Amino acid sequence: MPVPDFRIGDAFGCYGLDRPMLSAGVNAFTWGWPLPWPAKWTGLSHVAVIGMHPHASGETAVWESTTGSKLPCLLKGYPVDGVQAHGVAEWLAAYKGLVWHYPLTSDARQWFNEEAAQAFLWSAAGRDYDYSEAWNARATLGGWIARRLYRGVHDESFYCSELDAGYYRDGFSFAPGLWNPKDCQWSPNRLMRKTVRLGIHEHRSRVQ
Repeated sequence: MPVPDFRIGDAFGCYGLDRPMLSAGVNAFTWGWPLPWPAKWTGLSHVAVIGMHPHASGETAVWESTTGSKLPCLLKGYPVDGVQAHGVAEWLAAYKGLVWHYPLTSDARQWFNEEAAQAFLWSAAGRDYDYSEAWNARATLGGWIARRLYRGVHDESFYCSELDAGYYRDGFSFAPGLWNPKDCQWSPNRLMRKTVRLGIHEHRSRVQ
């Protein structure tokens, strides 16, 4: 399988096989196909974005908010729970699951402000994982009520798609109407369906 050209602004969508019951549960509650087969149907249990490398100018890194990673964070030098960054090749080699690439479209890239998007990631770096907002992102009546009660942007901590939504919110802040959500309470499936529908990302292609 050829290695795609990963660029700043792109996203990864994932389905973890190390915790299959969790991945299936996330999809069951967020309108995604809960099984890892057939892979073209499989929903997402996690998302991450491609941003700037914290230490190597001109290189990229995977930025995500997750728990249980055994990879040392490029920012801290040791594994953390919450917002973290990793080298792309190292992250792909360590990830146990299915991974899809969502390239930023050429039209969206003309509007995308890499510096503003990266500034958001710097501000989020090291924040804890947001368990409560992750639970509120579920596609159920309870989740819908919770999102209405706690509507808004909460930057004290982040779960995966909350981090990604903030990244694109700030990256497209100069493109009115393209991507300016009132909140960041998105599930991985809902977020990526929305960005593809808006023309921000191309349709996904399988990486591993």
